[in-house]
Order: sequence, then structure tokens, then C-alpha cells
Amino acid sequence: MTTNHNLADESSSRWPELAACLQNEYNVHPVQITQLELGADPYTTVFRVVDTEATAYFLKLRSADFNLATVAVPRWLADQSIAQIIAPIPCTDGRLFGQAGASAAILYPFVEGSDGFTVPLQDQHWVQLGQALRSIHAAAVPAELAAHIPREDYSPAWRVKVREYLAGIDEAQPGTPAAAGNDAAGDVAGDVAGDAAGAALRSFLRDRHAEIVDLVTQAEQLASTVQGLPQELVLCHADIHVGNVLIGAGGDFHIVDWDTVKFAPREHDLMFLGAGIASVWNPHEAELFYKGYGACTVDPHLLAYYRFERIVQDIAVDSVQLLASADDQERAGILQQLQGQFAPDGPIENAWRSLPG
Repeated sequence: MTTNHNLADESSSRWPELAACLQNEYNVHPVQITQLELGADPYTTVFRVVDTEATAYFLKLRSADFNLATVAVPRWLADQSIAQIIAPIPCTDGRLFGQAGASAAILYPFVEGSDGFTVPLQDQHWVQLGQALRSIHAAAVPAELAAHIPREDYSPAWRVKVREYLAGIDEAQPGTPAAAGNDAAGDVAGDVAGDAAGAALRSFLRDRHAEIVDLVTQAEQLASTVQGLPQELVLCHADIHVGNVLIGAGGDFHIVDWDTVKFAPREHDLMFLGAGIASVWNPHEAELFYKGYGACTVDPHLLAYYRFERIVQDIAVDSVQLLASADDQERAGILQQLQGQFAPDGPIENAWRSLPG
């Protein structure tokens, strides 16, 4: 779905603001700004911009939790000749982001293509992806840049949130809110008249209650275990599913969306291999990937931790996004995605299989 805007039509207050940002910060003079329905981050909005020279750009607005590392890291990696990185375009004064109202505005070249969920990666892409991730993990990040990059802390935040949701569902009766003081749980537990998607979500979480509690408990136990292990922290993308791999029209590929970049054990990225997320990154693909990545020793406890933690995070994020969306089709898709976690040979089964011993 796209939203086109002729800049002569000022009916939307946001478009003049974007045009002013592009002109003042980047010396780009837009004639068309098209909102793109990409990604699932409620704090990010993206646009295709065409200027007076018919040059296309990708504009990203980040309204919360903006970290300089999310633009400085891909810029630096591109400067290290890692060809798969799309670097942000600097502002006229050299900064890597501008300002559009309260949002950070980041401008990129527009690359025509599709993500790895839409267009399956070919064998050569898996090998090249392995080579690119090896280069990223081996990168010696300068101290001034490293200071802006978060470090793995095994935060319990997602586990706490999912427990709150489950508690709210247990405490709430149909048509009533969750227990007082538990706002996050109330968002999921409260029924809205005629809200079929919300009711289906609540029913699903209730039916899977025991399994979800087991997932959270296992993630907590693994977090406790891995924090005591000797670890090498490397630069990680930290969300390197194929939805963040862009296949260009000519068959080249790019790694995109660096909002989650952090220093973490390499297992944070490598856990996607064989995890079964959206039925990709399976054994054949993993074999191709490691042809490019090369030999390495993977700690099974860390691998299992990141798989369980990711599932817990997805349960929380999918629940919030489903209830926040006003699009019935989108909400049905999110629920289907959440249910798919529990499918045979899906991420949950693969997570349990990955447990050491």
C-alpha cells in the first residue's frame, strides 16, 4: 500500500515538513513523496522520494529510541568496502541524520528490489551473506564509534512483558480490564466489542498459556546460564532474518535495517540458521551460509538462549502490533504469524531441539 502526495497539495501537514527537511538538511528538492508500508516497527515510517532530477531516495523517519550507531555503523561498514551495506547519505553539514519535527530523518539511495521473504535467496546469496556477516563480526570498530553501540545485557524486559500479558488475561473477565496497575496486560486482556482479532489473540494466548510460560521460564534459565560463560562480543546486526536482506533487481543483495545493532556473542546472529523462522534458514541454507562464513565454534547454550528469547520477544511484539493496527487484514496476518511459531518444525520446536543435551 502506498500514499502519494503532490507537493502542491498541502492537505497533509506532514508533507511540507518532510519537504523542508529534505531541502534544508540534504539539498534534495522533492516532487513526489510516497509512504511505503514496510516493516513492523511502530516507531519507524519510510518513504520513497523523487526529486527534480528524477533521482529516487529512501527516507526513513525514526520517532523514538534513535541511536547514532544505527546510522554510523552502516556508514562505517560501507567505508570498509563491505559491498552489501547501503550507507546513509550525509546531510549537507556531514551529519548522518536530519530532523523532521520530533523524528530523526535518515536518507538513503533507493534500491529497487524485494526482501528475502518475497524473493527467495539463491544459493550464491547464502554464501555471500555468510561472507558479509563474517566481515561484520570481525570488524575492529573504532573506539569513538563503539562508544555508541549497545552491549548485550540479557535484559529480562520481554520476559517480564509476556508474563504481564498472561497475568492480565488470567485476571480479566470478558468485557473487563486487567488488574489495576498492569497496563501492558490490560492492552491485551481487555475485550473490545466487535473486535474479533483482539478476541482471537486473547483466546490464542490463553490456549497456549502453559507453553508460553515454559518458553519464558526456559529463556530465563538460559539467560542465567549464559551470563556466567566466557564470551567474545562482536559487532552484530542482531535482527538478520531474511526480511532484512534486500534482493536487488539485478540479483545483488544488501543487508538493511540496523536499528538493533549491538555488541553481542556471534550466536545472536547465527541463531537464525536452522531456527525455521518463516520456513527459511534451514539446514541446506545453513550449509551454504557456512561456506561463506567459514568455520567457527558455536556455543549451544548461547544459541538456545537467543532462539528462546527471540520467540518471547515476538510474542510480545506481535501482540502489541495486532492490537495497535486498524487494518483487519494486517491484524489477521499478525495473528497467523504468531500462530506459526507453534507449527510443527517451526521456531518453537527448533528452539527446544537446540537445547544442549
